[in-house]
Amino acid sequence: MTRSTLAVDRTALAGLDRLTRRLSFHSKRQQVLASNIANLDTPGYRARDVAFQETLTSSAGRSGRTERMMSFEMDSAFADDEAPDLDGNTVSLEGQVSKMTTNMVQYRSLAELLYRHAPLRRHRRRALKGPPMTILKTLDIAASGMSVQRTRMNVAAMNIANQNTTRTEEGGPYRRRDVVVRAAEIGDDSFSSTLQRSIRGAEPSLGVEVETIEVSGDDPVMVYDPGHPDADATGHVATPNVSGIKEMVNMMGAARAYEAGTTVVQTAKDMADIALRIGR
Repeated sequence: MTRSTLAVDRTALAGLDRLTRRLSFHSKRQQVLASNIANLDTPGYRARDVAFQETLTSSAGRSGRTERMMSFEMDSAFADDEAPDLDGNTVSLEGQVSKMTTNMVQYRSLAELLYRHAPLRRHRRRALKGPPMTILKTLDIAASGMSVQRTRMNVAAMNIANQNTTRTEEGGPYRRRDVVVRAAEIGDDSFSSTLQRSIRGAEPSLGVEVETIEVSGDDPVMVYDPGHPDADATGHVATPNVSGIKEMVNMMGAARAYEAGTTVVQTAKDMADIALRIGR
């Protein structure tokens, strides 16, 4: 192997290293954005994002010559989309979907460069080391969010169906149900995985889960209807504390969030297809 060939090979490997780290970054960022979308309705949740930093450092090599090396870091930080809601949540669905779309375009462009660049072609399988596992976690996070939104839609439908129910097994009229959700760690809970996260200082992958379905403590709505079988001595009937309009708004919001979850799943599948194409 000639010196020129070795030089080209080293240059190719250096370029491969940069591309691989960039691909890993965009894969990781997709996972973080998926967490934000999944936690759209989690009280107190703050939107997160990651930043990619490149630093050029100089050091003395064995021959005494100054060698320059590029170091890479991925920093995770809060990135609020908007002022907190009443529940402290700072996630904007439109903002996160926009970021996710841009991130996917950047990932696709880098993968295309890796696939088409001749000097990198022989080494490109090395680029598959990190992204696939991250993509699988992204799918798990999206699935957790879609499951929560499906529960929200079911509960809203139950509230609407019972908005005229004046008798229940517990006694009295039907009371509105609310879904309470919380962020939940997604992934391997084994000791080795936990230790590795602790050593690397990595944040856990946050999905979401239903914590409980609470029964509203608001008073029933009293309606004057003396002919109703459940009317009291004054002719008033205790009816459910359910607002059909409010429940429809909640259902529409849950449907939009569920649709965003399907978008996350589709982009993760696209990223997986791209990764498989690189490895061919």
